[in-house]
Amino acid sequence: MTEDTLIIIGAYLLSWCSIMTFAYTGKRWRNLSLRNIVIVNVLVQLGYSAIFLYLLLHESAGGSGLLWFLFALAFIFIQTIVNFGASLVVYIVKGRDHLTQ
Repeated sequence: MTEDTLIIIGAYLLSWCSIMTFAYTGKRWRNLSLRNIVIVNVLVQLGYSAIFLYLLLHESAGGSGLLWFLFALAFIFIQTIVNFGASLVVYIVKGRDHLTQ
């Protein structure tokens, strides 16, 4: 495996951990459907990953492969930050709801 492949695999693993964290906290807070959270996140991830993978494999002439690789990483990390941020917000709000009851 090349370093690029290992970096992408690590980014996806971190993203999937963030999806599972958000699904777990969302389920415990307002009974958000675990299935819906995971399906929406995975469909979004499949959508942009398919686009960037196609561009990386077939449209990477003249150094643009690095651009598509970095865009793919950026989108993965943005989704990871959003999911971890949503988990943190849900956790904080859940704590406030617990204190007011």
